[in-house]
Amino acid sequence: MKRNSTLIWLLAGLALLVGLNLVSNPAFLKITLHEGHVYGVPIDILTQGSRTMLLALGMTLVIATGGVDLSVGSVVAIAGAVCALLLNGGAGLATTIVAAMGVGALAGGVNGVLVARHENEISPSQRGDMAAEITAFLEAGVDGFFTDDPAIGRSALDAFLKK
Repeated sequence: MKRNSTLIWLLAGLALLVGLNLVSNPAFLKITLHEGHVYGVPIDILTQGSRTMLLALGMTLVIATGGVDLSVGSVVAIAGAVCALLLNGGAGLATTIVAAMGVGALAGGVNGVLVARHENEISPSQRGDMAAEITAFLEAGVDGFFTDDPAIGRSALDAFLKK
């Protein structure tokens, strides 16, 4: 019974949002067909929301397994960057998709292993020392490793691998 009441409240909230949008803009649910293509706000919501829904699915699976990992977005960003680089370089669509999925799986796997093995937070004593801070970010996960100075990043990575 509790599950049904939660679903009812969810649907009531959604109906309220749609109703408020219809009051403020009567053309909110208008869908038009032009030259074989469908246009309208509901279509835009579905197409633009699909990316967010995929990320939300990944986050749901992470949270359902007992963790909270904000790196899902970073892994998607890494895979997206690979897509952009390959497509801009003239690679085919199939190659780009396979490469992006591989990089995403690799980055997610490495990040998961790093987080599982080094489940500690950045110590306040490490603040101010850029190499130590980057090392702490590496211990927290791949998504934390961002640096403008490759030499500092390289020394931090070397120090991290020597542990």
